[in-house]
Amino acid sequence: MKRHLLQNPNSGFTLIEVMVSVLVISVGLLGMAGLQTTGIQQSHKSYLKTQASLLAFDMADRMRANLVGVTAGHYDAVNSIDALVETIPDCINAGTPCSAADTASHDAYQWSNAASDFSIPNTLPGGQGMVSLNGTGIFTITVFWDEARTGVTGTNCSNDPQLDMACFILEFLP
Repeated sequence: MKRHLLQNPNSGFTLIEVMVSVLVISVGLLGMAGLQTTGIQQSHKSYLKTQASLLAFDMADRMRANLVGVTAGHYDAVNSIDALVETIPDCINAGTPCSAADTASHDAYQWSNAASDFSIPNTLPGGQGMVSLNGTGIFTITVFWDEARTGVTGTNCSNDPQLDMACFILEFLP
């Protein structure tokens, strides 16, 4: 007697369906992880730009509070890299009134020295700042930072993270 084995033509089909479903879900989850990573990166970039704008407006407010120092030219060329901003004026520690020049020097110190809590180096990666006066009496406050943390040092504001640091530029008339 011959036995005929009946084979189910659908055997193994459920396993293939499950494997395809797992593949589709995996691709979807990887896509969601990529979107999450991009969102976090963009959020951090926005945070750094906000900090840079706060630092620029901080210096502008300091200058507006010391108009005598602005008029005398004590803010015409502040650069956070200069050795000029490495010391605190004597009047600050002595408790005596400061001159406009001493106030400007102290403002530059607090804005650019890592010893201050809300300073460019403490707030931004690779942060630097400059204040300059153009010929028409308008001040330009520029805050630079290494947004990609690649060690770039260029200050041309070219929006090329391989060459230049990111920058925030504020022009104002005190």
